[in-house]
Amino acid sequence: MTSYRRNYNYKTPYNTSSVAYDLQTESEQRHEDFVRRNRQKKIRQKRLKKEEKKYFITVAIHRFKLIFSIFIVVFGSFIFINSGAQITRQTRNNRILNEKIIALQNENTALKAEISDKIDMDYIREEAVNRLHMSEPQDYQVAYIEVPKQSYTIQYETREAADEDESFSISALMELFKD
Repeated sequence: MTSYRRNYNYKTPYNTSSVAYDLQTESEQRHEDFVRRNRQKKIRQKRLKKEEKKYFITVAIHRFKLIFSIFIVVFGSFIFINSGAQITRQTRNNRILNEKIIALQNENTALKAEISDKIDMDYIREEAVNRLHMSEPQDYQVAYIEVPKQSYTIQYETREAADEDESFSISALMELFKD
């Protein structure tokens, strides 16, 4: 294949060349084709290197995402298993404590029954005489105290009467300032 080239000479004011294309020889043509193919090959290689870099970066990002996702799943599973173990442990502790509470309540009920049995005046008198070696007081040991009919209980006024007294005292106070 032959190609033609135009030869322009722009430095001279006159056109001394022809408008026809220069005829290239086959060796020149082959050389130009070789150079053009080499340029295209270099361009393709550069493009492939860029694509390989992009591919490597994309693969690295996807691997990182995969590893991160696996880590999140493993970490979440660990937390889930740990919380389940804590719940089981706490349930066991609660059951043990409930059993202790029930045992203590039963013991309290038994003690209350024993106390109510021992409050009987005949039992108290018998224990005082037999175990503590106490005796009944003699007549001269008994002292009688006279208690007045009025007790120490004070009866307070109802709230309505207290409100009336307050309003009265406030009005009396206001009258003092009017003069």
